[in-house]
Amino acid sequence: LSSSSAASDVYKRQQYVGPRMMIAGTGVEHDFLHSLSEKYFSSFPSSQPDLISGGPSPPVYQGGELKIPSKTLEEIGPQSEGEPPLKDHIVIAFKSCSYSDPDFYAFATLHTLMGGGDSFSAGGPGKGMYSRLYTEVLNQYGWVESAEAFNFCYSDTGIFGVSASTLQDSPQLSDLCSVICQQIASVGQGVDSKELQRARNQLKSSIFMNLETRAVLFDDVGRQVIAYGKRFSAEQLCEKIDSVTSEDIMRVCRKMIAHKPSIVYYAPPKTLSGALNLEDVYSYLKSFSE
Repeated sequence: LSSSSAASDVYKRQQYVGPRMMIAGTGVEHDFLHSLSEKYFSSFPSSQPDLISGGPSPPVYQGGELKIPSKTLEEIGPQSEGEPPLKDHIVIAFKSCSYSDPDFYAFATLHTLMGGGDSFSAGGPGKGMYSRLYTEVLNQYGWVESAEAFNFCYSDTGIFGVSASTLQDSPQLSDLCSVICQQIASVGQGVDSKELQRARNQLKSSIFMNLETRAVLFDDVGRQVIAYGKRFSAEQLCEKIDSVTSEDIMRVCRKMIAHKPSIVYYAPPKTLSGALNLEDVYSYLKSFSE
């Protein structure tokens, strides 16, 4: 317990410091918020101790493959009524960009354009039922349980990819990998103007709808000030989204798949043994980036 407490104290001294804190508020007078900040936070250190000699090393994207064995239904035993069926999963990811990179908005638009979800999505406004992963994967292959794009951007790098699943012991796990790779690569070959406009509109719509919630609003203020030193209005963000062209989407997609992917499989050992390996996937994707 004493060791844990000491580690906690060290962590607080290193992390709970002025340069790592942001105070944001909405619906409150600036001077009042400032007075509260001085009252409760002025005692915090104004500088951060050096955690690593010489500063942190810049991240270097490597790519790679990981196969995680899961338990089979025989090993787990009978499932309860209403319990979801067991699934095999795959994640394919690539190096993208940081949130300060000029291509940030192209990747955000690509994320919306790819979209996705699961096979039981109900649809409705803004649900992305016309996105690439819905129209070309979920609506075309009945054995695909889910397929959804993700995009995470940090201060120094980012990662973009697709996670997908099929029922456990399905012989299509390698097929699922191929289908996902085909859709990612196809974006680098061309994007229809109507499809691009729909993605831009959906992305802009999500910004305005999210900012209607006060908690999201001041969270957005804090994140932007930390990331950029100022806050961009929703209108300014939409201007940047509208400036994304089909050529931008194709360019960032080709740039992305030129790097070795990161692949994670989660399935029973027998299924994993037949899954496509990293080099096969990389060779296939690389042919589209040249």
